[in-house]
Amino acid sequence: MWTATGLNRKYGVAIYNFDGGTVPQGLSLSVGQTVHILEQYPGWFRGFTFSNKGKKGIFPQSFIHLKESSVNNPGKYETVFSAEISVVREAISVLREWGLLWRELFKRKDDVRFQKIKRNVSELMEVLTNYLSVSELTKDQVNDFKRELTVKIDTGNRDLELDLVPRVDSEPIDTDSMNVVDIHRIHDDAHTGTNKYQSRRRSDKITKVLHITHSLVVQLKHSTFQLTDDTEIYISLYSNEPDKPRFISERYLVRSSGEQSIRHSRALYALFTDLGREDLHKEIWIVAQIFRLGRLQPTSSKKTVTNSQPCRVGFGCAALNISDVLSGNMTCEDHEYRMYIYTSNNASDFYQLHKYIVRRETGKFTQLNETTNAMSLSIRLFVGDSDQLKKEHPLIFSSGPIPGMTINRRLGFPDVILPGDVRNDVYVTLCDAELHHCGKSTPKNIELVLQVFLRNGSLIKNGVVPGNSCHNNSPAASSYIYFHTNTPHWEETFKLAIPITDFKDAHLRIDIKHCSREKNERKIFAFCFVPLMRPDQIIIQEGDHSLIVYECDDVNRLTLPGNYLELPYSCKDSRYVSNPPVGNTHFMKVQKEVLNVRIQVCSMKYTQKVDLLGLLRCRSRPSGIHETLVKFMAIDGDEIVKFLNDILEALFAILDDPEYATMVFRALVIIINLLSESRFQNFQPMLDDYLDHHFSNTVAHESLIACLVKLIEQSMDMERSDLFEHVPASMSTVFKFIVRSRQLYIQLPEESGLTHVDRFRADIDKLFKTFNKLLASRTPNLLQVQELTLSHMANVFTQLNQLVELDDIGLKVTEIVKSVPTDTRSDTLITAKLQLIASTVNSELFRSPVHRAVLFPMCLTHLARHLRSKQKLGVCVETLGDIITQLASEQHDSLYSDNVRQLVDTLLEILLTVRQTTDRNSNRAGEWVAVLVGVLQLMREEHFWSLLSSFSDTGPLKDFLNRVFSVFLELVKTDIYPTSWYVMKMVCNLVLLTSIQYFSQTLADQFIGKCFDFRLWDTFFRLAAAFLTQHCLQLENFPENKRIKTIEKYGDMRIAMGYAIQSMWDSLGQLKEKFIPFLVSPFLEVSLVPEEDVRKVIIPIFHNMMVVEYQRSATYKEVEMEIIDKLDLLMGANVGDDEYIDLFHSIMMEQLSTTPYILEAGKKLVKSVTKLLQLLLDYRRVIEGGDDNCEKRTLCTYNLLNFYKNDVNRDEMYVKYIYRLAELHLQAQNYTEAAFTLLLHADLLQWSDKSLHSDYRYSLQKECERKEQLYREIIDYFDQGKSWENGIPLAKELMIHYETTWFDYAKLSCILKEQASFFDKILNEFRPHPGYYLVGFYGKRFPASLKNREFVYRGLPLERRSEFISRLQHEFPDATFSDKSTPEELMNSPAQCMIVIAVNPVVDELRPVFLEAEVPPMIKEFYENNDIATFTYEKAVHKGKVDRDNEFKTLWTIRTTVTIETPLPGVVKCFEVNPSKTKVVEMSPLQTALASVQKKNNALKKNIQSYSGVDLDTVDTGPLSLILKGVIIPEVMGGTSKLDEAFLSSEYAITHPEDVELVAQLRSLILSQIRILEGGMSLHGRLKQMKELHFEMIRHFEEMKQKYKLPSPQVTLPRMGRRGSEPAMNPSRCLISRNPSEIHLQKPMIPIIPEYRDSNQPDYESVEPVPSFNQRSSKPVNLLQTDQSMPKYPSGVSADSTDDGDSIISSTSGESSGGGHDSSTGMTMNSYTLPTTVCHAPPLPPRKILSTSGDSVISTTRSSPTSDRWSTSDMDVVTTPNSDIHYAPPVPPRVSGDKLQRYSTISTSSGNSDTSDNPEHSTEQLFPTSRPSHPPYPSTPPIPPNHPVKLKPSAAPRRPVDLDLTIPCHNMSSRSPSGGLYSHPPKHSLDGSRPGVPSPSHRSPVWKPQGNIFSPASSNGGVGNNGTDFSRVTIPRNVKVMPTPPPLPERPTPPPPPKSDKSASPPPKPDKPTTLLNLERPTSPPKTAPKPVLPKKS
Repeated sequence: MWTATGLNRKYGVAIYNFDGGTVPQGLSLSVGQTVHILEQYPGWFRGFTFSNKGKKGIFPQSFIHLKESSVNNPGKYETVFSAEISVVREAISVLREWGLLWRELFKRKDDVRFQKIKRNVSELMEVLTNYLSVSELTKDQVNDFKRELTVKIDTGNRDLELDLVPRVDSEPIDTDSMNVVDIHRIHDDAHTGTNKYQSRRRSDKITKVLHITHSLVVQLKHSTFQLTDDTEIYISLYSNEPDKPRFISERYLVRSSGEQSIRHSRALYALFTDLGREDLHKEIWIVAQIFRLGRLQPTSSKKTVTNSQPCRVGFGCAALNISDVLSGNMTCEDHEYRMYIYTSNNASDFYQLHKYIVRRETGKFTQLNETTNAMSLSIRLFVGDSDQLKKEHPLIFSSGPIPGMTINRRLGFPDVILPGDVRNDVYVTLCDAELHHCGKSTPKNIELVLQVFLRNGSLIKNGVVPGNSCHNNSPAASSYIYFHTNTPHWEETFKLAIPITDFKDAHLRIDIKHCSREKNERKIFAFCFVPLMRPDQIIIQEGDHSLIVYECDDVNRLTLPGNYLELPYSCKDSRYVSNPPVGNTHFMKVQKEVLNVRIQVCSMKYTQKVDLLGLLRCRSRPSGIHETLVKFMAIDGDEIVKFLNDILEALFAILDDPEYATMVFRALVIIINLLSESRFQNFQPMLDDYLDHHFSNTVAHESLIACLVKLIEQSMDMERSDLFEHVPASMSTVFKFIVRSRQLYIQLPEESGLTHVDRFRADIDKLFKTFNKLLASRTPNLLQVQELTLSHMANVFTQLNQLVELDDIGLKVTEIVKSVPTDTRSDTLITAKLQLIASTVNSELFRSPVHRAVLFPMCLTHLARHLRSKQKLGVCVETLGDIITQLASEQHDSLYSDNVRQLVDTLLEILLTVRQTTDRNSNRAGEWVAVLVGVLQLMREEHFWSLLSSFSDTGPLKDFLNRVFSVFLELVKTDIYPTSWYVMKMVCNLVLLTSIQYFSQTLADQFIGKCFDFRLWDTFFRLAAAFLTQHCLQLENFPENKRIKTIEKYGDMRIAMGYAIQSMWDSLGQLKEKFIPFLVSPFLEVSLVPEEDVRKVIIPIFHNMMVVEYQRSATYKEVEMEIIDKLDLLMGANVGDDEYIDLFHSIMMEQLSTTPYILEAGKKLVKSVTKLLQLLLDYRRVIEGGDDNCEKRTLCTYNLLNFYKNDVNRDEMYVKYIYRLAELHLQAQNYTEAAFTLLLHADLLQWSDKSLHSDYRYSLQKECERKEQLYREIIDYFDQGKSWENGIPLAKELMIHYETTWFDYAKLSCILKEQASFFDKILNEFRPHPGYYLVGFYGKRFPASLKNREFVYRGLPLERRSEFISRLQHEFPDATFSDKSTPEELMNSPAQCMIVIAVNPVVDELRPVFLEAEVPPMIKEFYENNDIATFTYEKAVHKGKVDRDNEFKTLWTIRTTVTIETPLPGVVKCFEVNPSKTKVVEMSPLQTALASVQKKNNALKKNIQSYSGVDLDTVDTGPLSLILKGVIIPEVMGGTSKLDEAFLSSEYAITHPEDVELVAQLRSLILSQIRILEGGMSLHGRLKQMKELHFEMIRHFEEMKQKYKLPSPQVTLPRMGRRGSEPAMNPSRCLISRNPSEIHLQKPMIPIIPEYRDSNQPDYESVEPVPSFNQRSSKPVNLLQTDQSMPKYPSGVSADSTDDGDSIISSTSGESSGGGHDSSTGMTMNSYTLPTTVCHAPPLPPRKILSTSGDSVISTTRSSPTSDRWSTSDMDVVTTPNSDIHYAPPVPPRVSGDKLQRYSTISTSSGNSDTSDNPEHSTEQLFPTSRPSHPPYPSTPPIPPNHPVKLKPSAAPRRPVDLDLTIPCHNMSSRSPSGGLYSHPPKHSLDGSRPGVPSPSHRSPVWKPQGNIFSPASSNGGVGNNGTDFSRVTIPRNVKVMPTPPPLPERPTPPPPPKSDKSASPPPKPDKPTTLLNLERPTSPPKTAPKPVLPKKS
């Protein structure tokens, strides 16, 4: 059965995690959670956690650790608290809060604050750990712990900018029991680090003894020295002051025996005391001086001398700087410091070795081995002296004083002499000596022995102390010894410890001895002495003394001190000065020898001042009292405080004498004022102790009062302030003596009569009348005295309170205050008066209700007077605060209500007025507010009604309420207090809320109807709105614990104010219309507060406003516009959320349903507002996300821009967001988008002179000026974005106005130049075009502006899809990208899903730029990629059974076309897709194939053309090789062969008869692709790399062409002219001299399928040659550019006209070696045998086709299509005698009707054989490629139609020769490795290898000469292995065969292919290697060339 738990089992902490879901009604727990236990069951508890009190459950008992607790109100409503110290609970709570913040800082990567909180957590945990590790603590230790813990908590909160916790005595305050003024003072103390509030709470006003002395505990933990002798270590503190370095402490002595190291022992503690504050900031060192005790000089022998006194010799020194420890910059607790030992390089400098170490004069000392010579110390600094250490740090002295701890005092008096500190110490420092004439010439080993003797010769044991130690039994102290030195320096200090009783007769004797090195014995030879007391009882003077040295060789002669005490002891001795003696009969003075010592006296019993001694003896010598008092007033204060009690006794002994009373009174004033100085403040308790226990003068009060009256009257009579100016400061102490004397007098038995009482009262009355007279005087000279008297008068009343009745004192205070002139202009006097009033308020008088009734009106009257005149407002406010504090503590008093009423009636209105007129930023602003709120806090309900009813008329009441509301409005809108003052703000708000509720009721009752005042009501509503929207009241921003505590303590004040607003609005009735639309904005701000109750109250007010406005004007536009205008500002202030949108919509729709007459219009308003709210919320979220989400920011801004333009037509807001969007684009360097954005603004403007006001971006200017400025900026941004086409129209528009309107030709010139530069940039600058992507946003987590929508994005230039997706991933880190899912599957996903698809722009084919044929491609490219609104993308799918060998058969394509409303680029980087315009088309496999081939053709052309006109050696040609290989050697899906198999087969034609036209189109596209590939292969052959790949592609390309049976190119030329020199056959390039001729070039036209044609592509495709490089200049050459001379056809040449008007050059005569007809093309092929001269062709320059002297062109024609027979007409050859040879342009194929001809040009080198060795003359053949229908270089004039190329004739005709060449046809279309055509094989290849089509190893046919005939060497006659037929080539007798030209230097020779015929003999090695063909080269030429077997003619 469950039972209630006992009081000791109510509170527990979870020590294990518990999952409450495992048991019914279980309560889940985490480790560390605290629980309130309600009931118990065996093994189980039932209760709740303190973090969630609303959920109760059960949990195991074993999981809970019970802790002591305290229970308040046991039972159903009990509250439980931990019994731990409250500050510990607070620390645990703070650690939890810091932990949450720590995690958030880690997420935000705020490293600075993260490290701060880490440090604070560590420090706080360390303090808690130290507390928990100690089982028992004393009360002082607990207080220290609490103090330290609170400091850590407050410091951490301050570093983290958290709330300040107000505390009193380390405990958080209870705001319920404190008034606002005290709360403010506590906050201010914590904020500024002061302690004003604590000082105000002290009622006794006794100054606490300041701990301004410090003590240093030093422990010698370990020391080791490499010595066999005994050692002495003297440790002391040394101050390294620049002007006076010195030792400042006594010496601590440690002795050790030889060969022993000192270990840790409690006997080795030393306490150095009396360190002042100034010492903590000085350079302080710990100096350890080490002396060895042994032989004078150490020897290697360890044998010691027995029965002899060891010598004390300096060994070394160590020093440690402890400045950091003393200043607090370094913690020293439990830290060990190591000191290393140094020795002096010169033994005589040992006395200053520590100085060398401190000054780091390294050349004067040497460090010993740090391993065997070192010391270890631990140091700890404490505050206070030894007595305070025992009280405040009992753990250090836990077992009493540490045994063996020695206390080492300061040398001399400390900065502060504490009471009870009695010292009588004399310190003697041995400085140096001059002992040259001691009887020997050899220097002595001098030792000084110091002893203290009495006059009778008695020795005072231990009278000389060398160092403080626990064991100091040495009868005498001696100096250390120097070896053989007569001028030793010691600088060693000894303390004389002499009993007080023996001090008068004591003297110090210093024996000077010589120490023998051999015997180690001492022998005296001189001495000195110092008397410690003069005969007149004055102690010896401090300072340096030069002691006289007297001879003495026997110590026994010194047994009678009287024999030498009569002699002078120093050179300053008066006896020595008057009559320098030489000695007496006993002792003689040693001439010119002296011993210098320094004496320092630290005695509080004996003085060195004769005048002070005279005052102390004045009673025995009364004759000199006056002179003694005069001298006493000049004595230093240090001597006075030493003998304070004795001086006071002496002064009061002579005070009764009227003759000296005034002087004694002045002396007392001097002493009292002296004790008020900071140096002697600690002697004040000594004075109090004297008053309480030693003062005994019973009649001193009469004399003191009389002296006061006398001095005041003298000052007034003589008008001298100096007579009394020092008295006011001491009046408090003087009155203490008066009161004490009077009390002692009353205690006398014979003085109990009333007569003496009356006489004392009369004396007091007389005294105060004198005071009043003094204060009422208007004498300027007495102003200072008046101020001082008033400022100290409060202390006088405090002392008189012990003797005079309170009523009498109250009257005297009132009279004193009233006596001050009211019209005085002295600020100091007014301040003193107000301070007197403040002191009176804080005195016992004010605490008594009876006396307060007398004093209260006086205080209020004077405060009100000065507040009105604004005099000393700070003092007035402070005094008012004290009054409020006093009244708050007396709330149960009977006069409390009357006092508060007086206060309110007198000062409330004044406070409101002054608050309105004072500086809000002044330092006193917070205190002013605290006082005002404090007055309101004192008021009860009766006070409010009394105040409001006191106004007889509504006019004053209205002014008062208006003033109240205005002041309250300022308070809540202005951050008077820092953000961290959370408690202060909440208390003030609670008081203001109560006051507003009272005042609002009066407003609703008194100011409705006739007395209605709009301003008053408007101020109230704005006050209520401002109060409710305060940041400090938004509980949702608080941490959970803070929010719970706030609600428990103060409640949610917003709800109460919200209901107040609703109530006051409803009370207006018909007057509501006066506040529309003025209150829309404040109410809208209130409704956005994230509190549901407030929203439900305020939102219906908007509906009410709509109704009121509609009833007034039949519209509610004002409400609508005000809401829309203010929402933008309010949502930007981080208010509003999704819940508000839903709540606003639901409430407004519900309210509209009750008013049908505005239902439809109201719905539109609600819809607009809801949409705007959503847009603004999305915008704010994006802005809060940081600067990285640029795309989202621009999109949200664009949505807002459209809303303000299209939905509500607010131009001002529209322009505002235009500027914001433009700024976002500029930040992201989206210059084109920024230009389009600003263009929106420019479109709003006209070219008028209307003045426009300044806006967010521009100043006041004319409309035309602003539009011009916008245009200039837009043009500049278009320029930066390389969108020059868009900037040109704007420039043209500006040109019109510059030229025709403004006539500003300067600007016109500039804009024209800029426009011209745009045209140049369009043609010449490279512009990479971006890609486009369709992006779909699916899922419920996307904002409404993106959710389930699709957008087309414009990517960045050269940006890949993966990079674009990465950018999107950065903007949407929570989104996932899907390529397989469909939008329908993702729309309802709870996550964020995105689909990204690359799309292609669809251009407008009707755009003029695409209709015009002569437009350069770079112009077209811009419009192909810009100003696009339609895009398409495709998706491949398979239908039916997939053929894995040929997927083309089932490959279907789904083509989707999407459209956006605004073309890209535009104002943003993306636009939404219009779903209604989206089209989806399904394409069949054949259509898919057509589109694929067409797309590949376009890509091939574009890629090949991109390499035209460039130096291939300087660019990356990898893409060219890749695309060519992908088409020629397809590795994916089989390429064209698979298309042929799928669609070009007869089977497909039978099964798909409807696709006949599409099949023809596919074949045509494939043929066009081959033509394009020829140009690409020609270009690829020029590459120096990838030769093997090139040969491989050649082989496959030949197979492709053979498969489609393409014809070889044909050029028909006339017969050549006369022959030239002997030919040198170059099989790859042949050049033959000919007569001049003319040629016309015509390009072939290939039909393009319209459905798959590009938008800018014509109906036919032109195959163009590729621009080449001039071999000499490396400049691009257009091979189509030719001489423009008129055509001249020679004989035998005719121009055939084609259907389109073009001409074909053909031959009409000549010797044909064969002919035939090509069935595939319908062409007739002819061959010719022409006379020629063959030579090598040098490189040809650009734009030339002919030589300058003579040239010829021959045309070769395949003889038969069946035999592949070719004649010499297959080659175009040009030659000239003088080697001025140029390239002949390649002739492209053409279409003439149904004939398809292909042309090729072959050139060879010059006839000069020497040119074969010149690499500049080595050329390569270029094959033509496809090109656009217009020349790509518009700067060069194109060849006009039907214009033949003129061939210039040679200088002299040549005789023609006959040449019969046999050429294989397939080689004409192949390329050599160097880029030339495979034409004829080299002449050395005569080894009989197989001719014909190249083998897979790329071998070419071998040719052998037979007479004048070249023919291939073949085993089957004239027919090659593949059946190729050859024609005969006839060479005349005079033809000379030239060797093959050398290869180009930069082109390496490719490796030869393997032999195809193993039986063939190796070919001969050529003279020079060739690089034109990859042929197998013979090692040596054959001896005889076999006859070639010629094929038979067909």
